Amino acid sequence: MADAQVRVVDAVGTARSDAAGHYSLAGLPAGTQVLEARHVGFLVGQQPVELRAGRAAQADLRLARIVTLDSVRIVAQRARLHEFERRASVGSAGRFLTETQIAGLHVREAGDIFRNGRTLGFTVVGEGIDAKVRSTRGLASLAMTCNTNVVIDGMQHQDINIVASSSIAAIEVYRGAAGAPPEYDSACGAVISWTKR
Repeated sequence: MADAQVRVVDAVGTARSDAAGHYSLAGLPAGTQVLEARHVGFLVGQQPVELRAGRAAQADLRLARIVTLDSVRIVAQRARLHEFERRASVGSAGRFLTETQIAGLHVREAGDIFRNGRTLGFTVVGEGIDAKVRSTRGLASLAMTCNTNVVIDGMQHQDINIVASSSIAAIEVYRGAAGAPPEYDSACGAVISWTKR
């Protein structure tokens, strides 16, 4: 599987699988560790691995789809980003970033788009797959922060860095519930991402 995020739990550094599903991690602690892989739409895959100093180890992970449905053929005339384009065109309360604008930020991980409050006062706490987008708006008081709902291709409460920034076609950002699409939890704001397919 391409573009899965792979890491050793509690170790520094992550990798993304290439088009053939291969990945490589280095600088890991020796001993029995837990290898973990994530991809949007799949259950998190984990398995123990035995790592020894100065020796390479190989491990394959199998990810299972969260929901399996019967095949359905859909013929559509609308653009895939119809919802994004419709909300952007009516002057919705959100902020809208296109693929070109995201590429112009020159960031590797999607969370870096929000790091240091560069987008609408949101910030990111943590690194890699553990990163969380936080907001001081919505239900939180000024003294507290709350986790923003990250939506990826319609799936709510995802990890912001589960997809690389280069895989994102568009992003909608809402500070709170006012003006946000009602189908999404937005009490602490919402970041709605659409990936390239």
